[in-house]
Amino acid sequence: MGKLNFKLFIFLLFCISGFSQKTENSLKEKTLTEKEVVCVLPIEIKPEFIGGIDSLNVFIERNINHSKLKLSENGIVYVEFIIDNKGNIKDEKIKRSLSDLADKEALRIIKIMPKWNPGYENGIAVKSKVYLPIKFNK
Repeated sequence: MGKLNFKLFIFLLFCISGFSQKTENSLKEKTLTEKEVVCVLPIEIKPEFIGGIDSLNVFIERNINHSKLKLSENGIVYVEFIIDNKGNIKDEKIKRSLSDLADKEALRIIKIMPKWNPGYENGIAVKSKVYLPIKFNK
């Protein structure tokens, strides 16, 4: 039984570490891709920003306040939040920090976002956890 638990732990560790690997080039891009918006548990229909990934990129770019950040702050803040079964955003928190100022700005952007389309499982709207990278580049 101990070997099975150990193998499961190693498998999960490799799965998680695969999500955290980023290349240097990805820091230079401002737009998100479908693969970067991660829903934690696989469900039939993932939650989605109304209008899709392009609209999400436009929303972030229009609402990000670069004047609050230091000139040297380039990188990504990873934010985790819940999309409830009605599309509301709840329980937002920083999962990977860049700096205090960038973290606060990322949370501010999440808090002013409009409702999302919720995720669905077996035709029923369900609560979903989402990881969203917010890129800061000047």
